[in-house]
Amino acid sequence: MSLRPSFRLACRTLALRSRPVLPRQEALGWSLSKRRYANDSTTKPPANPLNHATGTTPAADVSQTQSKEAGASNRAEEKQVGLGEDFSVQSSTEDAIDQLEAALAGLSDKAKNRTASKAREQWDALAEEAAADKSGLTIEEAMGELERAAQGQGSGAGLEGGLTASQEEHLYREGSIPPTVSDGNAQRDLEVLASGGLLADAVEEQQVQVDSRGRTHKWPLPTLPLEPQNKLKARYHPVLDQLTNVLMRHGKKSVAQRNMAMILNFLRTSPPPILSKKYPLLPGHPPASHLPLNPVLYLTLAIDSVAPLVRINYIKGGAGGGRALEVPKPLMVRQRRRTAFQWILDVVSKKRSSGSGRTQLAHRIANEIIAVAEGRSSVWEKRQAIHKLGTATRANINKKPVRAH
Repeated sequence: MSLRPSFRLACRTLALRSRPVLPRQEALGWSLSKRRYANDSTTKPPANPLNHATGTTPAADVSQTQSKEAGASNRAEEKQVGLGEDFSVQSSTEDAIDQLEAALAGLSDKAKNRTASKAREQWDALAEEAAADKSGLTIEEAMGELERAAQGQGSGAGLEGGLTASQEEHLYREGSIPPTVSDGNAQRDLEVLASGGLLADAVEEQQVQVDSRGRTHKWPLPTLPLEPQNKLKARYHPVLDQLTNVLMRHGKKSVAQRNMAMILNFLRTSPPPILSKKYPLLPGHPPASHLPLNPVLYLTLAIDSVAPLVRINYIKGGAGGGRALEVPKPLMVRQRRRTAFQWILDVVSKKRSSGSGRTQLAHRIANEIIAVAEGRSSVWEKRQAIHKLGTATRANINKKPVRAH
């Protein structure tokens, strides 16, 4: 063994020896397979260790080398001294390893005892709470309450869990979030108003409904007129189906569907958006932390918030003198969404490409949708310009265009 490794091991041993000696404990399972000696009084190394080169003791080696030449005896003694030093350094290192294993075993025992004590304290606290409970709830009823709370069927599901199922359906169908019905809790009503939502008074439902002929009905009557095709179920989501058709190019709908799936996946894995006060989303929207949990709602909210309410029709020569007459016209829900998504695609196509591959377009569109939700997109300025022009030309709605003679 060379001098440099022996010197390094000796320094490490001295650094470990400066610490207090730990009590002897059972070694860990991943320790050395062959344990030779430890730092205790029970086991000690033999007085005369064997010489690995000759298989005899050092004393026998010295007696044999006395009859040889002086140069040969000196070389043998130097070799024997070096082997003894290496053996002492190796035994000291093993002692230090044993102490470290014992320390780790002690730490693991302390951690187990601490965990057991915490579990015992929690169990005692639950037992005291159960003894003081006088509500009379059984275990089955308590489990049912927990399941209903986990599914979001509680009284505050509309506020804490985002939008209710009826509100989401109204958003997808009408493009707006209906107001939250008040349940009589003033604090909850203030929280709804503070979050930018709308509040509606509670309407007491009539238990027995009577029609125009005076007949009573056990079940509530449907609202007339009936919705068209209310019994049909579409295969895909209506908003996703429309946006996929807008995204499609050259009739390749499978490619558009794949890009739409990657857009939703990117929105789902993105962090919650930082909402803007200058360009807010629709009133009554759920908190920003809920949006990545429902990427379809995320996409619909961003597009419906930036969608224009009107468009400008230009009647050629209607203003007289060859000038076009600008007439604002309101848009339906599907027209608003189509216009907004076309604006987003135009902005994406004008931006510089970053990266390559089939995921490039989907990631760029998803980034632009996130920018719309955070108020950083230029689509908001285009929407403001359209609304400003529609407000300025609202007097032309009832104006008759000038006919050319």
